[in-house]
Amino acid sequence: MINKDTTAKEVVIQAIREFALTATPEQYSLCEVSVTPEGVIRQRRLPDQLSKLADRIQLSGRYYLKNNMETEILCSDEDAQGLLRESRISLLQLSPVEVATQLSVRNFELFRSIEPTEYIDDLFKLKSETSYVNLKKFEEVINQETFWVASEILRETNQLKRMKIMKHFIKIALHCRDCKNFNSMFAIISGLNLAPVARLRATWKKLPNKYEKLFQDLQDLFDPSRNMAKYRNVLKSPNLQPPIIPLFPVIKKDLTFLHEGNHSKVDGLVNFEKLRMIAKEIRHVGQMASVNVDPALMFRTRSLRQGSANARVLAVAETGGHRKWVRRSSFLRAKRLYEDAQMPQKVKQYLSNLELEMDEKSLRTLSLQWEPATNACINSPQDLKKILSLSEEGSLEHPKKPADDTISKASPQLSSPPTSPQSSPRKGRNKQLALILYQKSIHFSYNKF
Repeated sequence: MINKDTTAKEVVIQAIREFALTATPEQYSLCEVSVTPEGVIRQRRLPDQLSKLADRIQLSGRYYLKNNMETEILCSDEDAQGLLRESRISLLQLSPVEVATQLSVRNFELFRSIEPTEYIDDLFKLKSETSYVNLKKFEEVINQETFWVASEILRETNQLKRMKIMKHFIKIALHCRDCKNFNSMFAIISGLNLAPVARLRATWKKLPNKYEKLFQDLQDLFDPSRNMAKYRNVLKSPNLQPPIIPLFPVIKKDLTFLHEGNHSKVDGLVNFEKLRMIAKEIRHVGQMASVNVDPALMFRTRSLRQGSANARVLAVAETGGHRKWVRRSSFLRAKRLYEDAQMPQKVKQYLSNLELEMDEKSLRTLSLQWEPATNACINSPQDLKKILSLSEEGSLEHPKKPADDTISKASPQLSSPPTSPQSSPRKGRNKQLALILYQKSIHFSYNKF
C-alpha cells in the first residue's frame, strides 16, 4: 500500500505490478506533469528516492508512469485544460475540518508573533521602532474573515447554492470552536449576521432546521449579556489548554477599560497598581499562545477528535437520522487517501487567493439584486422627497376620494406611470397625501435592509 513514506521508485514497482507490465522497473520512471495558469505543460522526472509525493504534487499536476525509451508528451492539450479546471477551487469543494484547521494555523501564527510590548504601544499610543505591526495584522483578520463570508455568499447567483454555502460556513464555525479558534468562529458568525446576508430571507428559509439550531448554539457562546459571561467561562475552564486563539475585540476591550478606568497617576505618583493589572492581563493573553508542539498538529488533532461526534450530528441533520454505510473497495480507499492528502494544499491555495469585497455598498447591491425589496417606506424627509418626486410624475397611486373627505386610512403603492398624460389635478392631492403619511408616521411593511 502506498503511503507518505513511499518513494518514487517503489511507486514505479507497484504500478508495474498493478498494470501487469512485462518490463523491468529500470525501464520506467515516475514523472510529474503540471500545467501553468497560461496553459504551458511542464514535465519532469522525479528522483527515485523522493518521498511524500502526495504533499509535493501541485493542484494542476499529475504523476505519470513513463517509459524511459519514449519521448512523447504524457499530457495532451485536452487533459491540460482539464487539470486547469480542477485547480480552480470553490469553497464547497473543501473540507470544513481542513478549512477550520488552516484558519486556526494562520490565526495562531499571527497571534503568537505579537510581542507583549505591542499591547502597551497600542494602549498608550506609543511610537517605537517596531510599533505594533503584528497586533494590527491580527486585528484586521477578523474583518477580513467577516467580509470573506459575506463575499462568498453574495457572489453566488443560485439560491440553493447560497444556502449550501451558508451551511458550509456553519460547519466551519463548528470546527473552529473545536480548534479553540474563537476569533475565526466569531468572524464567521458576524459574516452570517451582516445585514446584506441576514436579509436574504428566502435563502435562510431553505436552511435545514438542524443547522439553524447549530447556528443559534454557536451564537449563544458570544451572548453579550453580563459582559460576555458565557465566553469568559469557557476561557476559564480548566479543560481548555493552549493553543487558544481568543476573541481579539474582547482582549482590546479589557485592556482599554483597565487603561481608561484607572488614573495613570494618583496624587502626582505613578499608579503601579494600574500597571500591574495591565501586565497581568497581557501575561494571561500570552499564556494562550504558549505551546511546545506543532500548532498545526494540535489543531488537526482537535478537529479529528471532535470530528466523529460532529459528523454524527451533521449526518443526522442531512439524512434524518438514517445513514447507510457502504463497504469501500480498495480503489475508493486509495482515492480517498489521495484526496485527503490533497485537501490541505487545496485549502492553503484557496485561502491565499481570496478575493474579498470589503465595500458594504457593493454587498448591499448584490443582496438587493438576489432578493429585491418589494415595497417602499417613509422613514425620513429624504424618503418623503422621493415620494414627492414620484408623485410629480404621476407614479404614486391613491384611492379616489372627494377632496374634502377626511383621510383616515391610506395604502398607496408605487406603480407604473399612468397612461393618461393629464395628471396635473392630482399633484396637489398627492403632495397632501404624502405629507399626511409622513406626519402620522404611517410606514408600509417591507424587508428592511
